[in-house]
Amino acid sequence: AIALPSFSSCFAERTKDTWQEFLKQESIIRQALIEDEAHQNGATIIAMLGEIFKRTFADLALEVGYQGPKYEITFSPEGDVVILFELVYFMNHAPKQALENWFFTIGRSGKGNFALKVNDIEIDGSDVQVWLKQEKENSYTLSCYCSKLSDLIAHDKNKATWLLFLLTDTNLGELINMRYIDNLDVLDEPLAEPGITLKGVLDKLKEDGCSIDFSAQDFLDHNYIGYKMNPTQEESFPLRADIIAGGSNCIGLLSDYFALDESSVNRLHADGAVAGFLAFDLSNMTSDEAFDLRDAFDGEKQEFATIIGGATGTHYGYIDFIAWDIDQFLQHAHQFFAKQKTQLVLFHTMRMNSSSIMLKGER
Repeated sequence: AIALPSFSSCFAERTKDTWQEFLKQESIIRQALIEDEAHQNGATIIAMLGEIFKRTFADLALEVGYQGPKYEITFSPEGDVVILFELVYFMNHAPKQALENWFFTIGRSGKGNFALKVNDIEIDGSDVQVWLKQEKENSYTLSCYCSKLSDLIAHDKNKATWLLFLLTDTNLGELINMRYIDNLDVLDEPLAEPGITLKGVLDKLKEDGCSIDFSAQDFLDHNYIGYKMNPTQEESFPLRADIIAGGSNCIGLLSDYFALDESSVNRLHADGAVAGFLAFDLSNMTSDEAFDLRDAFDGEKQEFATIIGGATGTHYGYIDFIAWDIDQFLQHAHQFFAKQKTQLVLFHTMRMNSSSIMLKGER
């Protein structure tokens, strides 16, 4: 079950089932929203939607509202790129009938006038001084100070940090915060050099040439990160330890693999999805042939998985993916590699300590 996950219903099947159930109940939910003029039954309506969407997601954060002429559901990735991949696949399979009366959004949009009330203190974006430091392209550290939270910062910095993250996330917009703000540093005292207010961060990002108008799919398409490694010189090694260079649209999954952190893999598993990779032997292939093979596999568009990256090692080439239907994906991979020059192909989940499944050859 760990090395070769099997589900009574995979993520792809759950997605289809959930949208069918939504179509059955959406008119009831719309009526409940119409009748809730006093906004007293929000928790009940959210619970109704939660019962529908939990057919696919073991855990999902969402909001519901009205954006004339339609009602709107906003799905939150909660700052997690892995969840974002799930939501993009899920939304790409929304039936047209569901779009007739509803807007669906991935990531909360920015609300520049959003305010928080902490005890008797109200804080909005104009109350927070910030200093943006660009670490690399599309990557910033945001240092912030709020005099209204000085007592809280002194006595409970973790809570103050959480509040300022929430304020930043909501003022900028969830996807913008995920894409550009890699670190949030809460200061005990303001810096000497002049800063800007939190409300001015979007303007500063635009001045730096950052796009602030993009979809969740755009985010994933432009989230590619290249990396290099020092390949092992050992004769016996765990898969991926021989990697020389690679790239990924979901670098966190790879970091977790080497750190033995299986939390994201477990989350996907709970939803019927599988994060994994294919490893193919390079012993009788040139580097160009290995690159061509990876490109050919990626170019075969199929519904069973999303390719999230790849790598080249001293012994193996790697193709990384999130499978929405692991059975169909492995059948597809088996048929593809049966026609290829490589003699050995393995499937391995993004769990370093699990065993491999052979798709082709002898090990």
